[in-house]
Parts: sequence; C-alpha cells; structure tokens
Amino acid sequence: MAAASPGRRFNGQSGSAVPVASASKTDRVAPLTERRLLDVPGMAGYLSLGDDTIRELETGLLASARVHVPGPGGGKVLFDRHVVDQIVAGCAACGHRPPAIHSRTRRGA
Repeated sequence: MAAASPGRRFNGQSGSAVPVASASKTDRVAPLTERRLLDVPGMAGYLSLGDDTIRELETGLLASARVHVPGPGGGKVLFDRHVVDQIVAGCAACGHRPPAIHSRTRRGA
C-alpha cells in the first residue's frame, strides 16, 4: 500500500494507490472570463479599468448589470458579465466609447 503524501489523498478502499490531487483554493477559482458574476475588483480587471471607475459607472452605465446579493452588513454588489458584454457591444456598434471610459482615455493621452 502506498503511503499518502502531504497534499494528496487516495480514493477507494485501503490498498488503493490511485492518487487524487487536492485542489487548492486558487485551483478552484475560475478565470474572469468564465465567471458570470464579478465583484468591483473583478469587473475592474475584466474591463481594464480602476476600481474607482467601476464605482463611478455603477449607478449609470453599469446600472443594468448590477446584481445585489443580500447578506450581513448590507450584502454585496456584483456585476453580470454577460450584461456588461452587451453594454460594451452596444457602445461599439454605435461607433463610440462609453463617456466615462472615453474621458479617462482622453485625459491619459
């Protein structure tokens, strides 16, 4: 019988030597492009914007993408990535960038 090493467990009955690696927390977290709901830092990373910019857009441009999850301390605000993708696609189809993103780009240029 194989001895279990740290970080590994063995499935099956005693004597089974089929290793199954334990999943660490980072192994279980899906990349931003696979998650449907993103928090403010996640949405900022997804859109390549700052957290403050996402907070500014939260009640305006991104209002339709907001999802409030009730919980202790008032809950948490998440954003539906699919709705945000539609907002961005709509802005691109009109031939312009959203105003807040456009003004940030102009200042940095």
